Amino acid sequence: MVGGLDEEIILKVHNNFCFKKYPDLTILLNVNSKTGLARKNKTKLVENRFENFKEEFHELVQKKFLELAIKHNDRCRVIDANNDRNFIFNEIIDQIKHFFSVNA
Repeated sequence: MVGGLDEEIILKVHNNFCFKKYPDLTILLNVNSKTGLARKNKTKLVENRFENFKEEFHELVQKKFLELAIKHNDRCRVIDANNDRNFIFNEIIDQIKHFFSVNA
């Protein structure tokens, strides 16, 4: 459970409002909490609700997303986002091409 909601409640809400539709491909950018928060703090975005949570919260969110990616490995691809932008960009493009069998 993260943020007071368990997966079953989230799934029920999703199914009711999204008519049990899911994306063909979900790309999860997996980054450790320290790196992610440091990157966010470099931006000029004012919104910071999540940044004010303790590191344990961010680690739990990351863990739960990774669990979902494993559970839905037919459509989820995890990319190590601790790398630089160019690496991440190229990995995303490669995953999209591979998933949709695009030759380029």
